[in-house]
Amino acid sequence: MFNERGTMTATVLDHVTDVNGAELHRLAKLYDLPDFVKQAETDVLTPANLPVSVYADPRVKLYPCNNPASTFLSCLFFAEKQGSYSPGNRKHVQERLDQLVEYWGIEEPVRQMRAKHADMHRDPDSLLPDSDFAYVRILDSGQKDRHWRIKNAKEVKLAAQSLYENRDHPELPFSFRRVIADKILVKAAAYGASLGEHEGFVERQAGHGVCNPDEVVDMIGIRVKLAKDNGQRQLLTKLASTVNGQPSSALTPDMLVYLADTMDAVDRSTKLAGRYTDSIKRPEDVIFSVTYKEASASVKSVVALTTGSIYEKGQFSKLSADDLTSLFGKDLANQVTTGMDIDPEKLAEVAATLPRGDAEMFEQLLKESGIPPMAHKSASDMDGISPTMMESLAKHYRK
Repeated sequence: MFNERGTMTATVLDHVTDVNGAELHRLAKLYDLPDFVKQAETDVLTPANLPVSVYADPRVKLYPCNNPASTFLSCLFFAEKQGSYSPGNRKHVQERLDQLVEYWGIEEPVRQMRAKHADMHRDPDSLLPDSDFAYVRILDSGQKDRHWRIKNAKEVKLAAQSLYENRDHPELPFSFRRVIADKILVKAAAYGASLGEHEGFVERQAGHGVCNPDEVVDMIGIRVKLAKDNGQRQLLTKLASTVNGQPSSALTPDMLVYLADTMDAVDRSTKLAGRYTDSIKRPEDVIFSVTYKEASASVKSVVALTTGSIYEKGQFSKLSADDLTSLFGKDLANQVTTGMDIDPEKLAEVAATLPRGDAEMFEQLLKESGIPPMAHKSASDMDGISPTMMESLAKHYRK
């Protein structure tokens, strides 16, 4: 979740896991806490090393009830968080709480709290967990503001559409949109939901993509010209220099998200947000121009030789069986041909395993046949996809 100012808040289930007290502060605004809770010491409310028997949910040690104040807070937090439980487990925890409330003799304050909770939660959706809503924020009043239910495939698709339609809303900076998009993608995967025409958009809003460093530099350069504040201009110029001078080390996922946050803030301050054109593009459309899904598809279409050179498999169809026979003999040529034609997939599978000396001869054949490598992978990156390779693939993909 996040509050009105965009600050992320952790998901908590009881007053002990609420380590910074943010959720208790929110609930204290909504409910009139009894004096015996207000006057309780911190070590009483957040005890340590308790026996399992004092918890209302002993399976995971949640909702301690070792004294009246702690029991009241456990009842309060459970009232708010019960949507995270299955019906069976919810009933079990509730029964345990009721027994302990009676044991400590605090039935009346708990009854009043539950009555207020019921009054505030007449809407059945109010009992759903935050994870069932794409957009969740906490208002200064302590109330939660939740939108765009995502409990089934249809709702997930509608949430993606709503995010698209509200992408330039003043209350939805990129930092908010990224959290929302992530939740939509998680639910889409869980329900097997298709996001249709908005799939690429949501991926980019979630920060799931790679970019062409040169285009990022150009994008920042446009903002430098539009910036009216000298401090802002200096920051943007420094960012452009960083990306231009060290693209492979600078364009990590965290750096790309930072860039997107910064560019979005700049665009909102200069009133550029919502007025994008083909020449002045939305920051995330440049910074995450090739989504992970697109890049993954691109990676599957290429092969890396033991020399480190990377080739597009489809290009291998330009080679002839005679060329391969003269270089490696009939056995290999027969392995990678279908009839008289080269099968690019079969040849790529064999080419990837060629010893370095043979791979160098194969590269020479590719060069003579007018097939250049599309990127080069260093020895330290041979077991994975390096940032440099992803940048190269992104450039190639967008040609």
